[in-house]
Amino acid sequence: MKKGTQTLEQQHVSLEKQLHTHLEVSNEKNQYERRECLEIRGIPLTNTVGNTDDIIKEVGKLVDVELVDQDISVSHRLPQRKSFCMRARFNVGPPPIIVKFTRQNVKERLYRARRKLNGKTTFDLGYIEDNKIYLAESLTEINR
Repeated sequence: MKKGTQTLEQQHVSLEKQLHTHLEVSNEKNQYERRECLEIRGIPLTNTVGNTDDIIKEVGKLVDVELVDQDISVSHRLPQRKSFCMRARFNVGPPPIIVKFTRQNVKERLYRARRKLNGKTTFDLGYIEDNKIYLAESLTEINR
């Protein structure tokens, strides 16, 4: 019995190591797939600008980065969770917009220009609300 228990314990340790390795590889792969993605936070849900692509181009203009339709692969708001009402109570703000660019260098240009958002708000984009605008890299849950 003792020998069988030791063998099972060794197998357990080995399987835990394998699982940990697979989780790390999976996380690295998922993060790599997000290399062309940015999250834009602070943009109100009720917008005067059309779709999310237009909002992203307006944010680009605000930081002197010209973006065209061909630069944006896809963009949308992240889904509202049931906790959105709770987030609103704690003044966390509207759900972010996620954008995937067609090329990584376009994403990098916009991300590097994020410092120019200092002192700028959604009011500068024509919104009634005066929220700060943040640009963040899209990170996996583990990396966040």
